Amino acid sequence: MDAPNKESFDNAKLDFTIDVNSIDTRIDARDGHLKSDDFFNAEKYPTMKLKSVSFKQGKKGKYVLIADLTIRDVTKKVTFDVTQNGGIITDPWGKTRAGFTAKTTINRFDFGMKYNDKLPSGVEAVAADVAITVNTEIVLN
Repeated sequence: MDAPNKESFDNAKLDFTIDVNSIDTRIDARDGHLKSDDFFNAEKYPTMKLKSVSFKQGKKGKYVLIADLTIRDVTKKVTFDVTQNGGIITDPWGKTRAGFTAKTTINRFDFGMKYNDKLPSGVEAVAADVAITVNTEIVLN
């Protein structure tokens, strides 16, 4: 995150990449399935990307992030509700830090994920909507 100044994070820029092969649910069979073509297809699409379009302050300690999210080479605009966790602090090493939690929900089918099995009861085995939570801490200096 590149913040314009220490007092406000308005217009901050975010840009990060996630290695799909880093998926670790602590269950190897599930990890393999998530990395398969049913979901992320890690072999063909090894990364997911998020790049901010806008980052605007809302009520105290709250922000709205609009970002381009790319999964499986499909890019969609996604809106995150962002909360600044606590204030801006100076750590024991003299670095100035701020923590944030960003939340949104996407429809996985919008990003080309294919898995759509149903349980014997007729209920979807995996929901279409996926909640995304990002917890991050930034160093301002």
